[in-house]
Amino acid sequence: MTVIENANAEPSISGELEYCASDNFTTLDAGTSSYKWSNGETSQVIEASEGTYTVTVTNSNDCTGTDEVTVSENENAEPSISGELEYCASDNFTSLDAGTWSSYNWSNGETSQVIEASEGTYTVTVTNSSDCTGTDEVTVIENANAEPSISGELEYCASDNFTTLDAGTGPATNGQMAKPHKSLKQVKARTPSPSPTPIIAQAQMR
Repeated sequence: MTVIENANAEPSISGELEYCASDNFTTLDAGTSSYKWSNGETSQVIEASEGTYTVTVTNSNDCTGTDEVTVSENENAEPSISGELEYCASDNFTSLDAGTWSSYNWSNGETSQVIEASEGTYTVTVTNSSDCTGTDEVTVIENANAEPSISGELEYCASDNFTTLDAGTGPATNGQMAKPHKSLKQVKARTPSPSPTPIIAQAQMR
């Protein structure tokens, strides 16, 4: 009688052992045989969230083997764009900062942390050190420059001492009521100094 020793099954679980929170799970593959996972699954491939997973497999010779892996869930990137979201037309642009991350992809094609932004909506997708991504979006508004027009009498009589100038009331912006400027200014005239009276000298006859 010949005795034969059959090799044990030697499973090796494959798959991504880390995943991003937004993906909810990763997949684990135990190879080819029959399977019994620690979570009760009996298929070759399972969906796995964070935790430790053991699989016992049985080969064609009815020999078993076991493998174990630990799966980790990594946090998603959560960018928050900072910067002035309104700017004056004379400034031409504002600056937006996506914070410190591994990489950046802005909706305007920029790939830096800080960008110059004119009026419009901007979206940034960032990647953290775990290769997980996150997105934030802001809208930038360009405000019109103030355009004052000074009115008033630009000439006055010396006896009046001054005239008045009015810079007007600024326009309302972004649905807000306009606030009156402290615009009344007095311009005082200086009364010209009288010309000195000439002194006429008379010669005395002796």
